[in-house]
Amino acid sequence: AAVASLKAGDLAALVQAQVPPQHMDALRAEWKRDMAEDPPSDEDRQQFAQMMADLTAADANERLFAQLEPQIVRFETEIVPNMPTYIEMGRGLLEAGIKERKDFNEEQKQQALKSVDALVGWLESTRFTDRDKARSAISQITAAARELNLKTLDEARALDFDQAMARGSIAFRGFKDVLATYGFKVDELLGSVRTEVLSRDGNQAKVRIHYSLLGSPLSFEAELVEVDGRWYGKQTIEELAKSGAPSARVCFRNFSISTFGTIETKPMPRTPGKRSPTRSAEAKARHSRRV
Repeated sequence: AAVASLKAGDLAALVQAQVPPQHMDALRAEWKRDMAEDPPSDEDRQQFAQMMADLTAADANERLFAQLEPQIVRFETEIVPNMPTYIEMGRGLLEAGIKERKDFNEEQKQQALKSVDALVGWLESTRFTDRDKARSAISQITAAARELNLKTLDEARALDFDQAMARGSIAFRGFKDVLATYGFKVDELLGSVRTEVLSRDGNQAKVRIHYSLLGSPLSFEAELVEVDGRWYGKQTIEELAKSGAPSARVCFRNFSISTFGTIETKPMPRTPGKRSPTRSAEAKARHSRRV
């Protein structure tokens, strides 16, 4: 249900897949409190109103592309020739950060390194200066902005939780469309998700989530807890036990484990499953070359 919600761009359904029903009212109340705190400045209001006016104007597509064209030219002349260097520098920083993570075990580090490889491959093969793609992306952004139908920041902050999730779903679908224009197809990633049960002990289970990121097979382990016949991320349930309601920020921060972990709502086997190999031979070879 959670993966289907992401594919459909339905954020409300995504949250409901992560939070047991009895806690949803508390989550809605916390959202309302958050929106009442720390009111935006006049400058924030002005910037938001101007942005929405620019994105929803009748000539928005043509005007925004005209503004973008000089930046594309600059990117082509100043950035593109040095892109391989910039990408390798970025790769090196990310890999160094991953290897230094004390909270990652060796397998998690290898999976993270493979993710970096996949993203680097996408960056290297994508022509971000393609004018047709830029026009398409602008069209997708302005279409989403019009569908949002929000003119002011005060209107946005006045939305209740369910209304905000509906508007957020519009923005999320637009974001997915823009990524797909440049070859990053989120729905293909979601369609590749597969859950493997590693073990179960009563109402707790450990699973391995398999998926493909830009053609690169990846996986991670997640701990789940069963509540009223459904499975939820262990971290979310622990936070619920402490506070009674996770904030919306926590829900989206934890969405990867909860989203993929709640795929299997049918009964899980109670005997430990067999673990998958932690690394493929290809991953080992690529890591050896890096080191």
